Amino acid sequence: MANIFLAKPQNIPLSKEYSYIPKGNANILNYKYNLFGTNKEIPQNWEGIVFNQYSSLSKNISNSIEMQNEIKRQFNIMRVDTLNDKLEVDFSKDSNLHLSIGHATVLEPYIDSDGYFHGILFDKYDFDWLYKMAYKKPFTYIINNYFALIQLLNGHNYYILAPIIFKW
Repeated sequence: MANIFLAKPQNIPLSKEYSYIPKGNANILNYKYNLFGTNKEIPQNWEGIVFNQYSSLSKNISNSIEMQNEIKRQFNIMRVDTLNDKLEVDFSKDSNLHLSIGHATVLEPYIDSDGYFHGILFDKYDFDWLYKMAYKKPFTYIINNYFALIQLLNGHNYYILAPIIFKW
């Protein structure tokens, strides 16, 4: 994830693990996953990355016990509330997933007839708040937030999609 951030999505090297989604395709995803009118809606000028189910990111997320437990808890509640087609997950115990994902949404969650949970992890990387913070207090921002400064200088907004699957 750090390499994608540093390179910017349009510059990432070709890989069997993921594909680049150019700007202008957000409405397709917004309609497909019903993201309109929420803080999840993807702006048209954003790029994205879609990972395949065999990617290291999808495997790490799918194997996360923290995520599995959170999904199981929410999914059982969701089965009663059929209007909810998204699950929110936070990665706080797994430091690697916390740094790379942090908070995300699982789209189209379901359990197949073989007892496997399926979903699509969706996350937005929105750096607009960094620009606002740096503009208000630039000197304090630079001194106290070296990593944030790197994000500000290199920042660009994008989103990711990664399929997840695990035995229920």
